[in-house]
Amino acid sequence: MKPGLAHGGTPAALKLIKELTDSGNLIDVYDRERIKSIEEPYLVTLEMMDEFDKKHGTQYHHHLLAIFIDDGVDTKELISVYPDFAEVFNSQVYEPSLIFINLATHQVYACTRTRKGRTISTFIPHPSGIKEIGSVAKSMYIDDLAQERNDLLRKLDYASVIDIFENMLATIASSDYDLVYREIDSGHIQDMLARGPNKHGVYIKESWGDEEEDEQEDGITQDELDDAIEEIEDLESDLTDALEIFSKFFPERAIELENFLRDD
Repeated sequence: MKPGLAHGGTPAALKLIKELTDSGNLIDVYDRERIKSIEEPYLVTLEMMDEFDKKHGTQYHHHLLAIFIDDGVDTKELISVYPDFAEVFNSQVYEPSLIFINLATHQVYACTRTRKGRTISTFIPHPSGIKEIGSVAKSMYIDDLAQERNDLLRKLDYASVIDIFENMLATIASSDYDLVYREIDSGHIQDMLARGPNKHGVYIKESWGDEEEDEQEDGITQDELDDAIEEIEDLESDLTDALEIFSKFFPERAIELENFLRDD
């Protein structure tokens, strides 16, 4: 990693780290002083660190920074400090929601929601050395050392913070996509419930053909409607829980679904 992202780095890097810390966008994950200052610390607590200290020593202290990307982050300033960030900030499709900086292993790791309910995580710079984010060669590149890189990244992350946030980002992406692109979405459900079943005992969407609704035999049964309602409730609950984890870990930021939206 270039020295600008490590402790004792360039004045510009240190200035940026302070700005992001003050805004609440940057978290020193294993910082006891930060955790002491929080009324209800989340994911990493002092009690957990006491146990980690006894079991592993203190090498993991201050080794992991997490940056939440929202409108409070000047991405141009990020790129000016670490030019390789241009790899992920040159396309809205690949702009990350979260960046992890491992100061112990000199690794930078970006977690991104892409399209159609998917997520992608990548090291910066990309191990292929290809700068163009949309290149065919880069998308087809197979990293033979991927497992080794990932193991090294997580070696000191005893609370599994990286894995937790990757999973939560995946939950946000898939739950939001499934809620929007369902065959029976919540808006249709409310309309159908308000109209009630037709004489054949099925529910009809208003958008189905020209035939009178009461005459249509092919529709949505009560069981199918109940299953759809249950699935939507589960998706909404998963989405709320995942957003709450981001909010609790970055308590100074007003985190909403809009922070994670992509053009699907």
